[in-house]
Amino acid sequence: MIEAAMGGEKFTLPAGCYVNHDALGFKNVMMAMPTTIDATGVHFVEPKGTADELASLQKSYEHLCKMRDEIVALGIIPSCSRMERNESESLIRDSIH
Repeated sequence: MIEAAMGGEKFTLPAGCYVNHDALGFKNVMMAMPTTIDATGVHFVEPKGTADELASLQKSYEHLCKMRDEIVALGIIPSCSRMERNESESLIRDSIH
């Protein structure tokens, strides 16, 4: 993966990445997706599969969202709405104090 990101041969196995995809109904989540990692970044494609496989993926997404919401509630990470404000300097300052 690192070699691909540094300009080597593309990495084309599933990898964890940030997903915000309206057509899939996936919002603000880190999850494994079919990806290509190259010198320009991580690019995922819409997953293909049977109805059962896609239903299983939807359940995984819901589980990840639940876990994300739990760690937000514990104060470990900021909420998605707070992250979307793009206030990285204040987020860093808040986490230090």
